[in-house]
Amino acid sequence: MHKIIQLIGKILQACDAILCKIGIKRPTVVVALDGGICSQIFNYLKGARFAEAGYNVLYDTRWFEQSGKDLTGLFTRKYELQEMFPSLPIHYVSAEKTRRWYSRFFKHTQPDGLVNIKDVKRTTYFGSHYAPDNESYIRLFSKFFNEQTMCPVEVPWSRREGVIHCGVHVRRGDLAIQRPEYGMVSNTYFENAIKKVQTLYPMVQFHFFSDEMDWVKENILPKVDINYDLVQGNKAWQDLALLTHNDIIIASQGSFGRTAARLKEHAIIVLCEADLISDYLGKDTKVIFVE
Repeated sequence: MHKIIQLIGKILQACDAILCKIGIKRPTVVVALDGGICSQIFNYLKGARFAEAGYNVLYDTRWFEQSGKDLTGLFTRKYELQEMFPSLPIHYVSAEKTRRWYSRFFKHTQPDGLVNIKDVKRTTYFGSHYAPDNESYIRLFSKFFNEQTMCPVEVPWSRREGVIHCGVHVRRGDLAIQRPEYGMVSNTYFENAIKKVQTLYPMVQFHFFSDEMDWVKENILPKVDINYDLVQGNKAWQDLALLTHNDIIIASQGSFGRTAARLKEHAIIVLCEADLISDYLGKDTKVIFVE
């Protein structure tokens, strides 16, 4: 039976390739969306570059129903992309059609590495883990994701003249342990980052964002003398949006803080010197590195 299904798949792929080559149909590219709000943004842009080139692009959101957990299974990830960017042009494919058709017969066989658009000549289903095209990412990010396209949020802190607002994102959960692709901030990173900001700006209000606020209370707040509040009870996209309303962003490992900075027209971001992610910052972003 398995060999018969494989044969059927090869026949369907060959027929689809012929139809696309002679112009009877456009190649369809299906991109899987998964992970947190930042991963959803990254993977959307992997599809957007195909749409820009004239491909029919569909998005698969099955992961949020089938899994929807971080790498350790501690925290749930919700599909929030279109909630955060309501005018985003996006077309979805049903879970049933994906399972029975696209992921079964048209799955891209190499899950890693950069896929060049010119090499995709027939209908193809992509998982979420093939490499992003950095040039396209930089160019398309600001087109779809910016302060104007983002859904408004109510800012829970008041603005006072002369006060600098600093958002502190503390990533825990699946990145509380060393992961080769992300690295890990030191035990003193947040303390050093906060004190660095204090030396640069005399009047600062700090706003903390974290899935593990108890850890923040136990491991950061006793070590610093600051004016602060804890921002809790929001969806992930709302926290990301609220971070953009800060003058300065202290980022944790991962992409949450730097994505917030990229959404801003002008941003100041504090990063760990050992940060392993070198991309995804806007050209106007001012970076302050601390240990």
